[in-house]
Amino acid sequence: MAVFNKGCLQYLCNRGKIPAVCVTNDWFTGFAPAYAKIGCYGDTFKGSTFLHICHNLQESYEGRVYLDPPDGDCSDIHNLPRDWLFDESWKGNVLNPSRCAIMLSDQWATVSKSYREDLLNSSSLAWALRQKPEPFAFPNGIPIQHRLKKLDAAAPDHLAAKKMVQ
Repeated sequence: MAVFNKGCLQYLCNRGKIPAVCVTNDWFTGFAPAYAKIGCYGDTFKGSTFLHICHNLQESYEGRVYLDPPDGDCSDIHNLPRDWLFDESWKGNVLNPSRCAIMLSDQWATVSKSYREDLLNSSSLAWALRQKPEPFAFPNGIPIQHRLKKLDAAAPDHLAAKKMVQ
């Protein structure tokens, strides 16, 4: 993760393409806003805003890395402040790149208004999500009743409806 995130930022530097808005997506990109803001690239990304998209923040998809005690906190690899990656109230030595992404991004977004509310109310990272005012969410589908009505009118059975949709 450290190499990937630094590599993405370094690529932008090498190409001279410093974005006004940098969008990161899910846990694997969680270190990028931290590296940009901690000064790994000097002031290069000082004018860039970071938006982190949370497609899925279930505990099994936060990117948690369960480290064995001998591994320590892997700070010699990621070089980031411990409190950006670890929640001391969690049992064990758990590195969480989603925690870092949310804390260090300027804003976050998700795929629907209902999922945004779910995250704000029930995510293990809700406290960090609530630190960002007015996170972006957009309805991501066609209203179900409208879709069903169109399918019923166009296809007499399941197989015909499947063929139509495909």
